[in-house]
Parts: sequence; structure tokens; C-alpha cells
Amino acid sequence: FRSYPSLNFVLMSVAAFLLLRTLGERIDPRHAGWLKVFSEASFGIYLIHSLLQVEFQSFWQRLGFETAVGPSILVIPLTTILLYFASFLVTHILRRIPILKHTVP
Repeated sequence: FRSYPSLNFVLMSVAAFLLLRTLGERIDPRHAGWLKVFSEASFGIYLIHSLLQVEFQSFWQRLGFETAVGPSILVIPLTTILLYFASFLVTHILRRIPILKHTVP
């Protein structure tokens, strides 16, 4: 149920795309700066998220939480949000290191 090739993830991905496309058309110019920052980091987020996902899972298990149980309506969005912002943070930090600045997308 919580694997990537499942119908659940396909439907959530389509819904997220449609939501973000609609919101993007109505974006307030004051918020366009934040959107640009996250957009520029999106490829780096994509590349780093799978590494962090493995670390998140082992971290939660060391704390005594089981990531495969719990209400999916809470676990999946919470994990997604935490993983997205952690991936953004790592990408943002790597882009500020002078040697890696032109290497990290």
C-alpha cells in the first residue's frame, strides 16, 4: 500500500501536480521569491531525498517508532513534509559551499 508503484502514489502525485499547477497560476507576486528558491533546489531535492529517506526510516526505528504502521493519512503527509524540508536544507547547505556551488543542482 505504501510502495511507489502503487495506485495510491500515482493518484497522490497527479493530485499534487494539479493542485500546484492551479496554485502556481494564482501566486501572489510577494511569494514568488520563495517559490523561486524552492524551484531552483527541486532537482537537488529529488537527488538527495532517497538517501535521506533511508536515514529517516532508520532514525525513527532507533527511536522506537515503526514507520510501516500508523494511520496512512497522517504518516505519509508528515513523512513527506519532513523529508522535503530536510532535503531542501541539505541541498541549500551544499549549494553554499564554494567548491560545490557549481556542482550541486
